[in-house]
Amino acid sequence: FAFSGSTFTGVGTAAEPVVFTSLWDDTVKGDLLPGDNAAPGRGQWRGVYLAGPSGHRIEHAVFKYGGRAQWDANEAALFLWGDAAVAREVTIQESGGHGLALGDGSMALRDCAISSNSLSGIFLIGSGAPVIENNVISGNGQDGIRGYEPTLTSMVPVVRNNRFVGNVRWGTTLRGNAAEVSDNLYEGSGSYFDGAGSPMWANNTYRNILGNMVSIHPMVDLRETVPNVDSGGNLNRGIYTHGNVPGAARWRNTRWAYVITRG
Repeated sequence: FAFSGSTFTGVGTAAEPVVFTSLWDDTVKGDLLPGDNAAPGRGQWRGVYLAGPSGHRIEHAVFKYGGRAQWDANEAALFLWGDAAVAREVTIQESGGHGLALGDGSMALRDCAISSNSLSGIFLIGSGAPVIENNVISGNGQDGIRGYEPTLTSMVPVVRNNRFVGNVRWGTTLRGNAAEVSDNLYEGSGSYFDGAGSPMWANNTYRNILGNMVSIHPMVDLRETVPNVDSGGNLNRGIYTHGNVPGAARWRNTRWAYVITRG
């Protein structure tokens, strides 16, 4: 459903969360369609869209089997727009699109589990400065967080103390104007910075990365205020610069000496 013009509050408890799911999901209220043997699956409903003015609050909630592609390819099980919006202790899984879309605001996403969605776990749209903190973002079909397309987003996110595990492409794909990327665990897939900017990149741990640990556009200047950690098992250790645009990609880290460069 869509909710705009007022403030939405959906708050459950750890024992009894608010659940948004498919009609064919018998795990919540039993078999609501007796005799119908259809199983729940991704994209069986579109999603929940929360827009303006501000202050939407969702806590202890579950979103499953949403994200049906209807208007474009960037559908999500939950769209959250507006300043001061808060999502906490929310589980989003098995979306036919992205798990969560954040747009045009300085919202906060904390202590959530976003996993097994067809596209990215979190998709960033528009402008704003969201705080994405203490979440587990795993097993998504594209990126853990996708927010680098210049035509879609100019967000300046803080991405702190999250676990990115087993996402197919990258743990995070962000523009170089990201405010902070710190204290995160990357496992299976690393981090990608596009565009231009000088993000704070500190105390992240990389382990068992199947591709490049870190990839940066030539116009990105990574500011390592606290050393990042190569925890072992990584295929391409170090930082990979790419693209044909002349630039001065920099990383203030002399410990990661193995660097691959493609012109």
